[in-house]
Amino acid sequence: MNSWENIPNWEYKNENDDNVYEYLKKRFPELDMGRIIKEKKILAFDLWRYAKVYDEGGLYADSDVSKSNGFESSMSKLGGCKVILGIEADSRTKGDWWVGVMKRQLQINQWSFYSAPKQPILKFVIDRIIQRLQYRLDREDKLRTVEVEELTGPAIWTDTLKDYLRLVVGVDIEKEMKCGQSYKYDDICLLNIMGMAGNTAKSHSCPNNPESDNFVLSTHHFEGSWKY
Repeated sequence: MNSWENIPNWEYKNENDDNVYEYLKKRFPELDMGRIIKEKKILAFDLWRYAKVYDEGGLYADSDVSKSNGFESSMSKLGGCKVILGIEADSRTKGDWWVGVMKRQLQINQWSFYSAPKQPILKFVIDRIIQRLQYRLDREDKLRTVEVEELTGPAIWTDTLKDYLRLVVGVDIEKEMKCGQSYKYDDICLLNIMGMAGNTAKSHSCPNNPESDNFVLSTHHFEGSWKY
């Protein structure tokens, strides 16, 4: 995470587990946060990233995500974006390799994202996750790793962002977004795979089209500690 320190005009924060837990318990008293943390704490960390960025604004990055050299110049070009998201994989034209590897054929990453405070698209995500978690916690069986991506991770994140864009903005990205291109829908910017996942671009998506579509914010190193 050291790559994120000392960026001009940015304040760097690295929260510890205790602060995350206390924030969540106060922010979501309707949830049995003690059980969530005990049984599958990544669910809590996922919810925290969405809520913290919604409440305060800023850019979130997992501990295995590093800042790219083009971060500052890319962010300057994206100055009109109140929300910045990145494609994790776009397999709509690349066969069925994604089955068993990814949760969605067109998937939006949640290892890093940016938002101004109080953006309704994030509230839309948070509200759906709370509903899903409350429903799941009504069952007595233990929370499992295989549920994470659908409860709080990239599956529900992707589905809910797509739904918001379709229902509120009026854009069905499955039909209207071309593989390899970045798009701006109102003040929501969706970057091609090079934006936040350049090290998987060849296998997971299409080349940049056009080549000038070259926003580069971060690199994900896929340590996968959430599974353990």
